[in-house]
Amino acid sequence: MAKKEAEKKESTREASANQSTSSTNVVAFLKGTKDELAKVVWPSRPQLISESAAVILMVSLSAT
Repeated sequence: MAKKEAEKKESTREASANQSTSSTNVVAFLKGTKDELAKVVWPSRPQLISESAAVILMVSLSAT
């Protein structure tokens, strides 16, 4: 009986340690994602519109 209780406590400790590690991994992932998005050079509105129009035109031509 004592052995089962010890195993149960150990598995509970492992589960909480795994949860702590996974939450740390999620936080690190989100921080890394934010850092990488800060490095992106986003296009201006006119550039976005002209490039989108070019893509739509080329797709339309290819489809026909």
